[in-house]
Amino acid sequence: MTAVMEEAIPMNLRHPRHYRLKFPEDFLTDNLGGMIWFGIEGISAGSAVLNHEEESQEMKPLAAELHKQLNTVRDRLKNQSLRNINIYPKKVINELIELDRLWSEFELRYVNLLTELKSPTSVEDGQLLAVMFSEAIDRALKSDLITSAELECFDPTVFFAVPRLAILYCISGCHEEEFENDFNSDMTIPLMFNSFREELQEIKLLLREVGDEDLSQLEIDLSNQNNKVVKTAAKEASVNNDSIGMASQASVSNSDGDDIKYTALKVVQVQGNSDILHELFVKISSIADRLHHIHAEDIRSALQKSIKVNLLSKPSHSDGDMNQSVAEEKNELSTPLEVLTTNENSSSSNDGDKMHRTVNEVQHERPQELQNDLIQPPSWVPDSRCDACTFCEATFTVLRRKHHCRNCGKIFCKNCVSASKKIPRLGFNRPVKVCQECFNNE
Repeated sequence: MTAVMEEAIPMNLRHPRHYRLKFPEDFLTDNLGGMIWFGIEGISAGSAVLNHEEESQEMKPLAAELHKQLNTVRDRLKNQSLRNINIYPKKVINELIELDRLWSEFELRYVNLLTELKSPTSVEDGQLLAVMFSEAIDRALKSDLITSAELECFDPTVFFAVPRLAILYCISGCHEEEFENDFNSDMTIPLMFNSFREELQEIKLLLREVGDEDLSQLEIDLSNQNNKVVKTAAKEASVNNDSIGMASQASVSNSDGDDIKYTALKVVQVQGNSDILHELFVKISSIADRLHHIHAEDIRSALQKSIKVNLLSKPSHSDGDMNQSVAEEKNELSTPLEVLTTNENSSSSNDGDKMHRTVNEVQHERPQELQNDLIQPPSWVPDSRCDACTFCEATFTVLRRKHHCRNCGKIFCKNCVSASKKIPRLGFNRPVKVCQECFNNE
């Protein structure tokens, strides 16, 4: 029924589903429709959600009305399918719009009974976190800290590297005054970072002591799980601390006075770049790991959204892939001709090197009469210009996909392009998809 509503109801008449942003991730699955249908059947029959008997009784009239509307729509669709399955009359569309409204209202109230919905502040916080992660992914890709292949396969290392890099980039772009008070909704830092405000302030102070090269090294360290540099820095830090500590003890034992003690303590606090980098790595990683533990669902959701946005923002190559597939099929046809030309030339020459000529040379020397036998395939109609089948005019949906006829290039549904035949004049020496009209005319 959901697929029918998506196909029949125009998008501007669909009841909005923005409230689903408040749903926990566990509910946003393919089983959500089945769970809602189970609730409709149960509550309309008099059942109640556990520990929510009073609220269930209040929802019973809505569930009964929705159940009745479902049966009405089913009857109308059944009768319409006996007349014409490809169109939806205005009465049917109006019934579907009413069903869509009742369904969304029941869905929101029913899920609210089963679990606690997110507050608007929590939703905005999650969106802000997704923006942070998305910007971190974009910078990491440009710096080759992570690869597109790791994003596409959801590599586990990305789930550790992105939050750490996002924290680093966020702190680097903030002013020190922002860490003096609790974060608020007007700032670019998510409110969930409030519990780490003092640690973030310390990181901001440490970042003032490192240069651009050290900062680049820190980015590499944070994005690499098998980090040898950090381990080396940790060893160097321990050695330096031991030597500084011994020096300070000697200075204190051999001297008297508060000034000498103060100087010794000041020497202990002096650290090299490797020590600072190691401390930054530990602090940032600690915050990221605790975020994973405390806000696991929010972190996972924000990571998935930011990765999907990054993958979807890549330029589409649908038309290029289509042309490439056509070219590949033409090349399959041209292979025997290339072999024929090569054999003819090799028989009239004793030079063995001519047998290894490039494909471009062979095609250039192809007989003119063989070139004239092939014609250029017609340009395919772009997917964006066609929303319905050219023959039966059925609207394309998620379930009804688009298919191109290899002969005329027009777009049809699967049923109208089910025929197949060879088209040697276009370079297809094996059966390919064609529409019924092209199949009958040739």
